[in-house]
Amino acid sequence: SISNRLEGLSQLHLLLASNYIGSELIQYKETLIDLLMRTIKRTDEECIVGSQLLAILAIQLGDDLSENMFDILPHLCSIMTDSDRCAQTRSKAALSIGISAFFSCDSGTRMRQLIRAHINKPG
Repeated sequence: SISNRLEGLSQLHLLLASNYIGSELIQYKETLIDLLMRTIKRTDEECIVGSQLLAILAIQLGDDLSENMFDILPHLCSIMTDSDRCAQTRSKAALSIGISAFFSCDSGTRMRQLIRAHINKPG
């Protein structure tokens, strides 16, 4: 259920926000990115928590998360520009993009191209 998922995500958020465990997280980064990809596609509340978790994960793992970021950031760009989403969801997605790009993206040019492509989409 949604409440169970949110509780689990909140506990993970608390763990990552209060402890640096980057070296232990590396082996689980694919699983965590998969979890966050599914989370941000759900309800606004789950998307907000997922966006916050992604930012913390980017801070914890830094460049080790670089390649994975280009899988998830297009989804956050879509959320950020989706006028059907609530303002808080869109702002958390934007904040997560900024933090994640700063800490985890080793190619500024590639990041700019990715963001421009999704922000300037026709339609």
